Amino acid sequence: MADPDNLSVKRSALNVERSGAAGPRSASTAAVDAANPWPGLAAFTEDQRGFFFGREKETEELVRLVRRQTLTVLFGQSGLGKSSLLQAGVFPLLREADFLPLYLRLNHDPAGETLADQVKAALTTAIKDAGADAPVPRADESLWEYFHRKAIDIWSSKNRLLTPVLAFDQFEEIFTLGRADDTRRARGSAFLSELADLVENRPPAALRAKFDAGELDPAHYNFDKPSCQVVLTLREDFLPDLEGLKTEMRSILTNRMRVRRLTGTQALEIVQKPAPHLVAEGVAARVVEFVAGARGGSAERLAEMEVEPALLSVICREFNERRRALGQSQITTDLVTGNRREILTDFYERSVADLPPAMRAFVEDHLLTKSGFRDNFALETALETPGVTRELIDTLVSRRLLRIEEHLGVPRVELAQDVLAEDVRASRDERQQRDVLAQA
Repeated sequence: MADPDNLSVKRSALNVERSGAAGPRSASTAAVDAANPWPGLAAFTEDQRGFFFGREKETEELVRLVRRQTLTVLFGQSGLGKSSLLQAGVFPLLREADFLPLYLRLNHDPAGETLADQVKAALTTAIKDAGADAPVPRADESLWEYFHRKAIDIWSSKNRLLTPVLAFDQFEEIFTLGRADDTRRARGSAFLSELADLVENRPPAALRAKFDAGELDPAHYNFDKPSCQVVLTLREDFLPDLEGLKTEMRSILTNRMRVRRLTGTQALEIVQKPAPHLVAEGVAARVVEFVAGARGGSAERLAEMEVEPALLSVICREFNERRRALGQSQITTDLVTGNRREILTDFYERSVADLPPAMRAFVEDHLLTKSGFRDNFALETALETPGVTRELIDTLVSRRLLRIEEHLGVPRVELAQDVLAEDVRASRDERQQRDVLAQA
């Protein structure tokens, strides 16, 4: 058992580190390197592939699917690491196989470029950054036209033919941000039609009309030419929205992959492999048990655990920050034992610190039962609560504090993990006591 006096000294050191002149530290924006191998709430990027572990099987499967068909759909619950899998896992392997992957996150602000123009701009940049040789897309042509022009080939600096991969991350935003008003809805609808033409290898209606009118020579296009690959990643609860496009885009039904939670074995790799020198012997399994909220004791029991990657990364990051603050060379057992509540309390407080009081009150009053167990709330009803907006809920989903799940076809919002319930309850009780004193 850890020495209580020693733990008290350590907590004092941590409190000093947290209240320094630099302000609260942000695990999401800090560097990822050999001394900080876990990104916390941020996704792994392609240049951080050396620190990305635990998803080797999923990476190989997703690469296989991307190479097999034009369109691949990657889906899963929030917080399971879809962006990391795409960027740090799949992109490097695709580059090695003469693909040109583009990471795309569409901007739905009506004041910006059209969604198709954003893709063209990203493609132009990717060609330039890769040192490749290819004509750039014209402003007056659709994506199908560009990729099927006979004169269009993308050659690498090594004189190898490259196949672009348009990877749209968080594609569910076209069903949320892209439908916020009539203007955005029209922009989104136009792009979905253009995307459907591309993945189904169907010349756009406007182009076919020009062929029929003799205004354009079909000989300028190669109708059978493989053009590019497309990947759509989205939250699982938006699959019904995506499937609503199946009339125009049949491909969304055939080439899919679901991302699941980590097994305990995969989680153990994530703790051990990025920087073995930072974790004392035997401590990695304790960290996995800590995050899973379950006891291991054997390889079989460890393999049966389910672990959320985002929460694992947050807690590993926290343990490492504490190690650094105390000047220790490794994360040791005493940093795991007895510190769980403090770590999760810090995580919760930072997640809600910049939110309006009404939103914090909603989380604490409606997403826990009176006795402190995790509860869920219909999303539609939640948005009728004063001070609660979809933007704020999505913010907490992105911070991995909340998640949205389908229950009998009804989207419901809930805390991301049961392990957070105790900290949320403590915050609620403290707030309610302050309210009582203020009224008195």
